Amino acid sequence: MEKTTHADLQEALRSFYVNSQRLLETYCAEQGISFTRIRLMIFIETRGWTRSVDVIEALSLAPRTVTEAIDALEKDGLACRSPDPADRRAKRVSLTPKGEKILSEFEPIRNSFAGDLFSVLSTEAERTLTSLVKKLNDRIGEIEHKYISR
Repeated sequence: MEKTTHADLQEALRSFYVNSQRLLETYCAEQGISFTRIRLMIFIETRGWTRSVDVIEALSLAPRTVTEAIDALEKDGLACRSPDPADRRAKRVSLTPKGEKILSEFEPIRNSFAGDLFSVLSTEAERTLTSLVKKLNDRIGEIEHKYISR
């Protein structure tokens, strides 16, 4: 059996991410939902509120893209901005009740997709995969300073 290289592992992870996100985006579009928008809303919801700078950093998006996305959520009544008491120059972004409702309606779609996707794995394989990906994510945090000058 031929040994897997680190490049093979990186490509497998990249390919999985790109293909799963593309399929989910297409599936969501057929349901009349933008997964990109939902992803931003999930990020906001899990924190209760966030700042644009946090979104930029966590989701690796351009500042203009984030501003436009938040503007669109606000225009559609899905999110609102309020002053950040800790930094008067910043605004906190949080979901409105309408935004929370959209997310709760999306949850069964997300769960169905994940169920279909991971149905090829046994429970033990799911646990192992989760553990391995967590270990890789932890390692990224450990070596980040080596490759990124700040």
